[in-house]
Amino acid sequence: MALLCAGTLFAQTEEEKIKQLVEAETADFGKMSFADVVKKHWILDDKTVAMATMPDGNHLQMKKDELLALTATPPEGHAQVRKFDYLFFINGTTALVYFSQEVATEEGDKVNSHEMRYLEKVNGEWKIHASSVHQFFPKG
Repeated sequence: MALLCAGTLFAQTEEEKIKQLVEAETADFGKMSFADVVKKHWILDDKTVAMATMPDGNHLQMKKDELLALTATPPEGHAQVRKFDYLFFINGTTALVYFSQEVATEEGDKVNSHEMRYLEKVNGEWKIHASSVHQFFPKG
């Protein structure tokens, strides 16, 4: 029984660390360039990838060099973000996390997304290695 409890506590602790990373990444998007965000929170190598499907159906796929070229800084406080419905899959030093997100901009635009991050633990710290974002306009 003690081993079961210890395993459950470990998983909860790792889930919380991953959630904190994802939340910190989002907070930094509001005040840093994309390049600086990935330098801080991501593993940057030849396997690094960020993919996004936009509400209009267009799709982007960016690898390390393209991510590092995104140096524009967004206006601070431009958008309010809420993440929810987290689902974690942790296997040793790798993990997947799925979640939903709602973004509301100062101009009144709203975009929702279903997102996934693939993470790896490096020197005891979770880092993002790949991202998949599927945006859509909320109905109604």
